[in-house]
Amino acid sequence: ADIIGLNFYPNSPRYVSATNAGKIADACRGRCLVAGVFVNDTVERVRMISAEVGLDMLQFSGDEMPSYLREFSLPAIKVLHMRDKKSILAAKDYDIRTIMVDSAVDGLYGGTGKAFDHHGLIDMKALGGKQLAFSGGLDARNVRGIIKAFRPFMVDVCSSVEVCAGVKSAVRMRAFVKSVRSAL
Repeated sequence: ADIIGLNFYPNSPRYVSATNAGKIADACRGRCLVAGVFVNDTVERVRMISAEVGLDMLQFSGDEMPSYLREFSLPAIKVLHMRDKKSILAAKDYDIRTIMVDSAVDGLYGGTGKAFDHHGLIDMKALGGKQLAFSGGLDARNVRGIIKAFRPFMVDVCSSVEVCAGVKSAVRMRAFVKSVRSAL
């Protein structure tokens, strides 16, 4: 993995405290980037955790507005939850390099394992030159096709490499990475 995401959303089964995240980040330094995953959080809390953990980048997976993202100096990824063809149009409003597309599940902010109609909902022109990242129901069986079709900047995996919510499987992670590499 080039980037690991540490989830700071308290309602997530993947939530990690800043103290534990700091230990994980320290173990990863020099081997991959560490991103903090936040959902509808306060600017102050994001800044505090970023400094305490030493995050390299931020991922915003909630309903954050473009003006909110401008509050941060770290590189950021904004997740757009794909409800319909118009969902991708919001990409133009964000002054960041990378937009991640994910499935839309009412009341949830990622990690659902639900796929969406990538081919029917993604209008690459609507990204306005931004880098595209994919999430939402990706697994070792389908990620190769997504990479071949869209050539995304990155892919994000979560629930398909877990044995249960929040517990990763080394075997599933290796299979996913192998599929990704075979598509490059």
